[in-house]
Amino acid sequence: MAKDKILSAKLKQQEFKTKSTQLKTQKIAQLLEPQFQQSVEIDDERPLLKISNFKDYLPEENVQNIINLKLKSGPYKLSVTPQTTYLAGESGHIAAFNWRHKQLECEFDVKEKCYDIVSIAQRNFAVAQKSCIYIYDPKGVEVHKIRECKQATKLEYLPYHYLLAALNQNGQLTYQDITQGKIISTYRTTPSPLCLKQNNNNAILGIGDQMGVVRMYAPNTGTSLTSMLCHKGGVMSMTFSRDGNHLITSGSEGTIKVWDLRTQKLQSQIGVNATNLALSDKGVLAAGRGTDIIMWKNCLIGDLKTPYLRYKASSMLCDIDFIKHEDYLAMSTFDSYEQTVVPESGEPFFDTYEQPELQNKKQRLETNVRQLIEKLPPESISLQSYRIGTIDRTSKSIIEKEQKKQIEEQASKKIKKQKKKMRGRNKIGKREKLKELERDQKQQVKWQEMLSDALRVKRAEKEKKKIETKLLDRLEQMPSKEFIRMIAFQLKDVDKGLMPDRIIQEIISRLPKESVEKAKYFSQLFDQASQILTDEGNDEFVKIEKAIINNDLRNQVWEVNFRGDENTEYQDKKIQGYLILPNDYPTAAPKFYFWFFRDNSKIIHENIYGDGLLCMPMVTNNWKGNEGLTQVLMTIRDIFNHPNDKDPANPIFTKAPIIEKTRRRKTQSELLEDWE
Repeated sequence: MAKDKILSAKLKQQEFKTKSTQLKTQKIAQLLEPQFQQSVEIDDERPLLKISNFKDYLPEENVQNIINLKLKSGPYKLSVTPQTTYLAGESGHIAAFNWRHKQLECEFDVKEKCYDIVSIAQRNFAVAQKSCIYIYDPKGVEVHKIRECKQATKLEYLPYHYLLAALNQNGQLTYQDITQGKIISTYRTTPSPLCLKQNNNNAILGIGDQMGVVRMYAPNTGTSLTSMLCHKGGVMSMTFSRDGNHLITSGSEGTIKVWDLRTQKLQSQIGVNATNLALSDKGVLAAGRGTDIIMWKNCLIGDLKTPYLRYKASSMLCDIDFIKHEDYLAMSTFDSYEQTVVPESGEPFFDTYEQPELQNKKQRLETNVRQLIEKLPPESISLQSYRIGTIDRTSKSIIEKEQKKQIEEQASKKIKKQKKKMRGRNKIGKREKLKELERDQKQQVKWQEMLSDALRVKRAEKEKKKIETKLLDRLEQMPSKEFIRMIAFQLKDVDKGLMPDRIIQEIISRLPKESVEKAKYFSQLFDQASQILTDEGNDEFVKIEKAIINNDLRNQVWEVNFRGDENTEYQDKKIQGYLILPNDYPTAAPKFYFWFFRDNSKIIHENIYGDGLLCMPMVTNNWKGNEGLTQVLMTIRDIFNHPNDKDPANPIFTKAPIIEKTRRRKTQSELLEDWE
């Protein structure tokens, strides 16, 4: 009986523990579940709803966080965090206060013009002043001064890389590592920048200029990664979505546009004039102009027709921004700071490991140390952020070369220790002479490299001109067939990007007006044929690429490419040919010449002559002039894919007696050997 009592007691304890754990998990799940987010329902028939209309229905916590501070030293730039707000006035007034507890952290006057302010690590903040950039601690004490970044007007902070980016009035962008105090890179971007914004997903900076172009930059590249023409006028403001896939811009011509960065195409737009833009984590867009702010709820989906809310500030707006993980919109004006409620704008979930909001001093120090250890290198910033953490597939030789270059650069930057020499050899004058000799040697090496590059370019240009003159001389003396043969065989070895186009332009310049008008007529015919082919679903098989006008003024030459049919020996083969249309077409019959496959190998076919001419009974015997170009092209493709074995035109097939089809249809390499 004793053993049974012990077992029963143990079972009861286990049941009690399981029930208690289940209750705890249920309570934790209830706590972690987001509460019902109140939103504003808008009818299309009613006018646009203002925030002041539902202010009386908000809970006390939200009403207490609606702030309206009157200030004198405006206009102000702001930087908002989930706990504190930083303000910088144009006349030099700087302040930081905790908007949750309504406590002032610091306030001072630098008596100097301030252009921008941004919060950085360890609750410090950086201010772009007239002379240089200053870094202050939470109490307002000056910690550091960045003299290299002069006359900076825009600031952005990359938290995962500990980089401070500053943009100059002249378009000079600098990246400063705040942990080491070193400048990583500086380069010119655009001479007329208007706005600077960071993509929080991949840490890439976007710069909008007065020409309406948005350029993306990273610290490891001296040039822009991509550039987009977004507006006809200047880009007044822009913002990125939380996932980094969308860009929203406002132009000086009075439009707001939503762009898809994956395809770099316009998704939606609306005719609203806005100088400031802000986008929340839930996709609520706020656009400010003057004293009015209009908000849209589903702008990323493309719904910009139905506004969500409207707010009217006390004076002219200077800067606006949403507070992360909160339903508040912060805005700075010429003479005040205002903070209002925007329902269903903040993301309720946040990563406690990455953003621990409720922490004491010890936990704060631990997070600072951990974030410094987990700091990402600047080389990891790229448009393709998904590649971070994957395997580097570059070869070992390339990696070793890059490492050697880095080691050599670091060694060259190191200060060499001076050697102890005999009397008179270590004087200042001799040291300066040695330095001058080293400088002269380096300059000579640079000049030699520049001269060698210039000589190479000149030689390449001379060779191209020689080839062009030779080809043009041949063109004047060649008949039509040889001209086509030259296009097929000789021009493939020349630079295809420059030579053929230039030769064709010179030939066209020598033509009279009648031939040019005839060429326009043929181009219209060919455009009609290509449209009919695409409508019939044959665009994968036949493609008309470009036109060539013959030098003897009798024919028009057109380049045609198509693919072989399935279940034939020419399956998945790209064939190239030239269709010759005489000037008296359609009374005279056209001709078609095959010259080579796309892989530059010859074509051996039963119904193709040795010079490449295709034997078409429709053209040779039964040409009436009523046939269209589409019918001609389709017959060419059918004859090529399904040849006539009974009446071969190629001498290779006529030499051989009647042999089995399998043996007669040799491979292309064997036929080439017979041809040679």
